[in-house]
Amino acid sequence: MWRIFSFPLSQISPAVLTLQLHLPNQQVARFREDDIMSQIVDRERDKKTMLTAFFETNRVDEMARQYLYKDFPKHFTWNGGSRCWNRSKQRPQEVVLFRLIQLKEKDLRTLNGVTYSAFRRAALEIGLIENDDSLSRCLTEASLFQFPKSLRGLFATILVFCKPGDVRKLRNDHFD
Repeated sequence: MWRIFSFPLSQISPAVLTLQLHLPNQQVARFREDDIMSQIVDRERDKKTMLTAFFETNRVDEMARQYLYKDFPKHFTWNGGSRCWNRSKQRPQEVVLFRLIQLKEKDLRTLNGVTYSAFRRAALEIGLIENDDSLSRCLTEASLFQFPKSLRGLFATILVFCKPGDVRKLRNDHFD
């Protein structure tokens, strides 16, 4: 559709920066099928991601500590070559869009001073993700007008993209 309507495919303005997010020590490692595993591990072990570099910058730069991860690109620029955040020379003119909309705390598992044992629980409390009730309502509503094949496709989509907490209960509630 972008080509049909002649939308620009490069040099999109405002610039969009997708902030990387991952669990501790679970960064994405890229490799080819013919790479040797020990070389992959050695190559990726010390590679910084945007998130780990954010924490490193906060550790060494006291001024950086006042910004949340989602606000960081407004004051710092990401250098992909050296894989580090540098202070912006000037305040950026462009609006930066993020996948994470409303993170309110610096620690991703902390909300209003309470530290949750799981990231999912904290995300539920913040409102970044919905609980299984909304997924159940979605399946109930879809069952009123969708055919079985479409419902199975919707259920598969929910499993892949919504990560329900209790898959078995969701399946059992809507099996019929």
